[in-house]
Amino acid sequence: MDLSNKNAGSKISYTVQTKHHECNITVLFVPTIEIARIMDKFKNSILKQNPRSYLEFAGQKVNGAIRSTILSTKTNEFALLNNGITLISDETRINEKIGEKNRAKLHVKNPQIINGGQTAYTLSKLYREIGEANAADVFRDKEVLLKIITLSDEAQEKTGAAERLELIEQISTATNQQTAVTNADRMSGERYHIELQMALFKKYGILYERKRGEFGDGISDGYITANQVIERNIALRIYLAANGDIESSMKKQVFAKFTSTEDIVFNSVSLDRFYFAYRCFKKMTKKNDQDKRRLRYQMGRIYAITESLHEEGYAEISHEFLNDVILAFEQEWNLFLEHRSNIKGKYVKFVTEASTGEKVLAVNEEAWAASQDFLQSVVSYFSNKKGLASVLASTGD
Repeated sequence: MDLSNKNAGSKISYTVQTKHHECNITVLFVPTIEIARIMDKFKNSILKQNPRSYLEFAGQKVNGAIRSTILSTKTNEFALLNNGITLISDETRINEKIGEKNRAKLHVKNPQIINGGQTAYTLSKLYREIGEANAADVFRDKEVLLKIITLSDEAQEKTGAAERLELIEQISTATNQQTAVTNADRMSGERYHIELQMALFKKYGILYERKRGEFGDGISDGYITANQVIERNIALRIYLAANGDIESSMKKQVFAKFTSTEDIVFNSVSLDRFYFAYRCFKKMTKKNDQDKRRLRYQMGRIYAITESLHEEGYAEISHEFLNDVILAFEQEWNLFLEHRSNIKGKYVKFVTEASTGEKVLAVNEEAWAASQDFLQSVVSYFSNKKGLASVLASTGD
C-alpha cells in the first residue's frame, strides 16, 4: 500500500497482551485511493472474517454519505467524518526510506478487514465508476483512519489456529457492536453454513446468501444473476419445510435460530428435497407475494407439495414436468380445502374476481395459516398422499 500524503509515516504503534496472543496495534491515516484499489482487486476475499459482505443494497444511506464526502470536497473532511477501518494482518511493515518526500510503503500480509468493510467497498465502487484515470484527482488528499492488528511471530508459533480465530472473532464482534450487525450476521461464519453454501452451489448452482449482500457485486457487474441467489432465511425455511420440520420453518428469525446437524451437507436426499421444493417455490410464489404475513401459508404448501409429490430424481426434472407437478398439486390443494370445508366458516373474506368484478367469498389464507389447526390439518392430510407422484408419472406415460 502506497502512503503518499503529508501524514505518510505518521503513526501510533504499541503492543498489547491478550489471553492467548501478544498483538501489535498500529494506527495511521492512509490514502482512501489505496483502500479503494485493494478492495477493487481482492473484493470479498478480504472480508472472509467480517460478519458481513458487501452491503450495497442494505446500506444506501451510509454508502451515499461516504460517496458524497469524497465527491463534494477537495479537502480532508473524510478523515474526520468516517469511523475508519480495522484490519487484521499476519505481518505489518512500514518503509519510510523509499527516496521520496512524504511517501512511505505499508506492507501487510494476509489482510482481513473485520470492521469498515462498507467504507472499503463504497470507495472501491466509486473508484471503478470514475475510472483509474480520474481517480487520482477525485481521491487526492483524502484519508481514512486505519487500525492494523498484527499477531506477533512468536505468538503465531505458540498458539493454534482455533485460538487465533477466537481472538479474531472477539475483535470482530466488539468492533461491530456499534453498527447493525445482527446475531444472524455473526452466525453466517459457522462452518455448516459455509459447507452448505458450497454444497448447494456445486450440486445445483444455487448461491446461498449466508452473508447479507454477499453477491451484490456480482449482480451489479452482471456475472451472476439475482435469480441464482437465495436469501438465507428463505433458503432455510424451504429446507426445513421440505424435510418435514414445518413448524420450525414458520418461526421468526429462522436463520439466527438454526442449528445444524452435522450431516446436513452430506444428506443428498434432504438436499434434493430442498432443491425440488425451491424450484416449486419459485414457480408458485410471486416476487411481491413473499411477505411475512403469508410465510406460514407458503411453508405449509411447500411441505405439502414435497411430501406428496417429490420422488427420487425429481430435483432435476424438466421445467415442463415441473409445471405438471405443480398443476397436480394445485388440484390436490383445492381438494384439501374442500376436505377442510369447516375452515370456510371461520376464515373467510370477500375478494373481487378479476374476470367478473364480482365480490365472492374466499378462504382468508393468512388468517387460517395463523390459526392453531392449520399445521395439523396440512400434515394429517398430505402425509397420506405420498403416492401422488407415481400416479402423475403413470398418467404422463
